Amino acid sequence: MSSSVKLAVMDAVARYGERARAVLQAALRVAQRYRALGKKVPGDFDYRGVVEELRRSGLSYNPSNLLRILEREYGILETVYHTTNQRWYRFRDMDAVAAALSEEGEEDDPELEMLRIQVASLELGEVRELLRRLVMKPRLSRVDRARFRRFAFRTLPRIVKLLRRAMYYEEELAGEIEALREVIALAREVAARLRGGAGALQPLSRAEHEEALLEGKA
Repeated sequence: MSSSVKLAVMDAVARYGERARAVLQAALRVAQRYRALGKKVPGDFDYRGVVEELRRSGLSYNPSNLLRILEREYGILETVYHTTNQRWYRFRDMDAVAAALSEEGEEDDPELEMLRIQVASLELGEVRELLRRLVMKPRLSRVDRARFRRFAFRTLPRIVKLLRRAMYYEEELAGEIEALREVIALAREVAARLRGGAGALQPLSRAEHEEALLEGKA
């Protein structure tokens, strides 16, 4: 963890006050949400995402000037990609930024950190992609149905349990909560297809049969 970045965050908050804190916290939540969702993006967070996150917090504030100051004067972040319509940033040390903001506010909550670690361990990006493929498929094969069944009985209960606990940290775990809810929503779509008959059994292709044998489901 970079002590220089940590000190830079503290200096910026001391000089610019709650606006600096709000912008940095919004940027952190956006970055954490993108990571939790497994999104492939150019940087940790983008300008539009920060604006939307500030609005969710009830703040009508244009963060462009402050983001530029945090980059050029304090070296807390850097631009990694930009066009005429969008700009992406990367934290020089995200952990140091989070630690500095935590020290400026409340002490670290071990329960909160545990929830973050548990959500990350679920690799929700991969789960989301599996469910999206099942939603988009015209028909679901036996292998597809078996995969969804394993998800429903093994992974889904963990997701629901984590979501219930994460709701106690609605502000701190906004990104994680959104990722968990998205997975549940996708699972609901797959279940609706099964109930509606769109998941009717189809003959296995040769590739699917081989895959089922490997998984011990044939």
